[in-house]
Amino acid sequence: MSAKRDGLYLTIRNNPKLCVTPQDLGLLYDGLSLDSNLDIKICYDADTPANWCQIPESGYHTDLPDGCIRVIGNLLFDDKFDFANSYKLYDIEVIYGSLTVTNSTLRTFNMFPNLIKVITTKDDAIPVHIYNNTMLAESFVSFTFKGAESGVPVTITNNPNLEVYDMMCSYLKTRKKAVVEKNRLNCGDYDSLPKRKYDRTPLNIDVYKGVPPFAQVSHLPGGGDDSGTLNNPWDRNTTDTDYYEEEVVATTTENGCSNGFAFTIIIFCIQFILLF
Repeated sequence: MSAKRDGLYLTIRNNPKLCVTPQDLGLLYDGLSLDSNLDIKICYDADTPANWCQIPESGYHTDLPDGCIRVIGNLLFDDKFDFANSYKLYDIEVIYGSLTVTNSTLRTFNMFPNLIKVITTKDDAIPVHIYNNTMLAESFVSFTFKGAESGVPVTITNNPNLEVYDMMCSYLKTRKKAVVEKNRLNCGDYDSLPKRKYDRTPLNIDVYKGVPPFAQVSHLPGGGDDSGTLNNPWDRNTTDTDYYEEEVVATTTENGCSNGFAFTIIIFCIQFILLF
């Protein structure tokens, strides 16, 4: 480990038998502003908390278990984004690796309300790379998100509906200024703000369709396992009748008036007759 003017730089290489547990990886980074290039293996052991999860080589979240808080690997959102399993992202606070969002149909990052930081373990990896998303209008809007740790800049480009504000650009700064360009708003460049294209579905409505019932995504009380998503926003199925009240459609009479309107007229007439 060597000192730097603006932080620490950690290099681990040429140790083919070295295996680091996830909890040790957390100890390396917690509380430090650290650049790193770690050529290591991650080994899960009996002491690894259940909420530490490994992202598959594919980068997709489909096979992640429920309740992951810290994940290791390179997370990918693209045109194959799995909306039905997006509830698995809700509890994630730290990504040790990278986040890439490209060619997706996402409108927002509302599946990421608890994400705090993205930390790269390779000095040549872009920590957050968001590009070529035609529908994306909002990214990290939660006050929880604190940015990325890396020697490589965050890159957000070519997202025609995305607004990236000044404050977010300050959060996204690593050792280098974030590369933010060709979006609808680029770090407060309000003078060149184009008109946003109309979107019939401005939210990720697909996230709320086909979501498993509560019992399948959360551990029931008294189960003895605190790794479940006990408080995720999709803990109700959209088909639950006690959660969404169905709209009552008024039936009509032959003359085109609704039954409710006709009943109101009758009551009014009775009151009028009684008065006179």
